[in-house]
Amino acid sequence: KEKYVRIGEIPFDSTRKMMTTVHKTENGEIIQFTKGAPDEILKRCKYYLDGENTEPLTDSISERLNSENKNMADSALRVLSGAYRIYDTLPEKLSSESNENELVFIGHYGMIDPVRPEVKDAIAECKGAGIRAVMITGDHVVTASAIARELGILLDGDRAITGAELDAMTDEELDASVESISVYARVSPENKIRIVKAW
Repeated sequence: KEKYVRIGEIPFDSTRKMMTTVHKTENGEIIQFTKGAPDEILKRCKYYLDGENTEPLTDSISERLNSENKNMADSALRVLSGAYRIYDTLPEKLSSESNENELVFIGHYGMIDPVRPEVKDAIAECKGAGIRAVMITGDHVVTASAIARELGILLDGDRAITGAELDAMTDEELDASVESISVYARVSPENKIRIVKAW
C-alpha cells in the first residue's frame, strides 16, 4: 500500500465549493486530490476514470454523471465528487485558477445523515402551534428538497431556491415571495441575513 505525504493544499471556501490537497507518493509522484460539489467538480474535469483507464470527459458522459448526481440527491443523499491530477513536479504556487482544472473525475460519493426521529415531531408540533418552519442549508437544492418533503416542511405549492437565485432577487422581490419559499439551499452567511430580514 503506497504512502502519501501531504505537501500542500487549497482550502475549502464557499465560493468554489471544493477543496484540494497535494501529496507526494513513495515513488516521488506528485498527485492532487480535489473534492467538492459535483457540479463544480465536473466543470473542472477534462477526463474521467473508467475502471483503470483515463478517458476524455465527453458531453454525454457529463450528462450521465449529472443525472447520477441528481438521482442520489433525490434519495436525500448528500453528494460529493472526487477528482485527481498528477504532476511531474510540485507546482510553484497552488491556486484554484492554476490547479483546480484539467482534472480526472473519479466518482460521486453519497452520504446519508438520517433525520433524527424527534425532528419530524418537533416540526409537527410547531405547525400545531401556528409556527412556520423553513429550511436553510448548505446542501444541494435537490437533497434539501427531499429532506424537507420528508419532514413536512416543503409542501405542494411551496418553493425551494438556491443562494444564487436569492442573490438575483431584489429585496422587494424577496419580500413579495418569502412566504412561498420553504427551502433555501446552497446559502451563504449573507443570504441567511437577508432571509431573516425578509421574514
